[in-house]
This record gives sequence, C-alpha cells and structure tokens, in this order.
Amino acid sequence: MPRPKFDSELSPEAAEWKSLLDHATECFFVAQGQHLVYFNEAFAEMVEPSTDEVKSTSFLDFVHPDDREDLQLQYMKLLLSKEPIHDYGFRTVTPSGATRWYKIRASSGMWKEQPAVICSIREVTSQKSMEFKLQHIMEYVPAGVFELDP
Repeated sequence: MPRPKFDSELSPEAAEWKSLLDHATECFFVAQGQHLVYFNEAFAEMVEPSTDEVKSTSFLDFVHPDDREDLQLQYMKLLLSKEPIHDYGFRTVTPSGATRWYKIRASSGMWKEQPAVICSIREVTSQKSMEFKLQHIMEYVPAGVFELDP
C-alpha cells in the first residue's frame, strides 16, 4: 500500500495523531541510522538550529561531547536488543553555549517500513541543578551533630 506523501493525504485519525505529536510540549523524534526522519516543534526549539540543519545533521551532534559515546552505545544497544531505554540522562550544548540536561525514553520500531528508534525527551536542567546544589550542601554538612547535656 503506498504511503501518503503530504499531510493532506493522511487519514483523519493519522492527521490527528500527527497534530498531537507536532504540538506536544514534550520533544519527540524518530531516528533512522543517526539521522532524524521526524521531529516535532518542541524538539526543533530544543536544539535551536534551523529545521534544515536538524535534518542534515546526526542527532549525536546535538549531544554534549562528553556524553556522545555513552548515548551512542545506548542507541546501538537498543537497536540490537530491542529493549527500551527508560530515563537515560544526557546533556546538550546550545549554540549560545548553555548546557541543558535531558532524560530520554526510546524504543525500537518501524518508520516507513524501515527500522527506526522512536524517542521522547524531556528537559530536566532545573532538577539537575537542584541535585548539584543538594550534593554540594551535603559535602559541607558535618558528618554528625552532637548535643551536649549541660
């Protein structure tokens, strides 16, 4: 069965699902190989470059250099084992130089009759910031508190 080429050719149900994903506040994308074949508006806002740049770049290029190898290993593990990834943390660096933290959930599937990885991402930068602050506080809190009876 031939696939629709344009949104106007989608069935009403498929068009509703596409609209929901396109306008969701959580980031969604589909990867084949290391390239993105679908991403929603929230993902495009997350990575900041132009839509054409997102499509022509490996998704790993958006990942912090220190996290790329680990994320690529998780990606390959998912493709080989078909076991979903749940809340795997990684960082990105925006074009302006800011570091942002994300948690990804991913599973393997099919996209246009080809193997693909379907992902949702949520930003957790504020949570990570609080974790770092709490860790810093805990490092400087005395190991114990004693109360002396006069």
